[in-house]
Amino acid sequence: MPSDTVKRTYNGKCLEFVLQEGGRDWDLAEANCVKRGGHLVTIQDIAEQNFILSTLRTLHFSGKGVWIGLTDYGHESRFTWSSGERLTFTHWEVGQPGSGHEYEDCVLLKYPTGYWSDELCREFVFSGEYDEWICEYIANSQRKLINWEYTPDQHNLENM
Repeated sequence: MPSDTVKRTYNGKCLEFVLQEGGRDWDLAEANCVKRGGHLVTIQDIAEQNFILSTLRTLHFSGKGVWIGLTDYGHESRFTWSSGERLTFTHWEVGQPGSGHEYEDCVLLKYPTGYWSDELCREFVFSGEYDEWICEYIANSQRKLINWEYTPDQHNLENM
């Protein structure tokens, strides 16, 4: 598990903010979440969007944005959540999703604006630019999240 993580709960979801130095490309971020039983975050409404932005502000986040689970891999301009959940809400930046580059298949929640932008999933090696991400885990009967430790403003989750 990456060392620079913060966990918060929102509407029955455990959100793990992975804000490590250097970040990763979208594919590696999604694989990291899947390996531990989740996916990149699915944002269902403006309230959840605002919760994420508020949490990033509280954490003094200074990056350009975080990867979310929205992608149009395989079906250009038809965006779907990596979790398979239904797309019911979007918050695109003006001019997005961009049609100028067919390889921009992954969505970045830009900070501090909160607008979404489709970006290259893998940055060019020489650019050195990678982004942090947010994993989402749902507590249900198939996957129990264990060792919850409650504190007033968060749930800490160990052994995910």
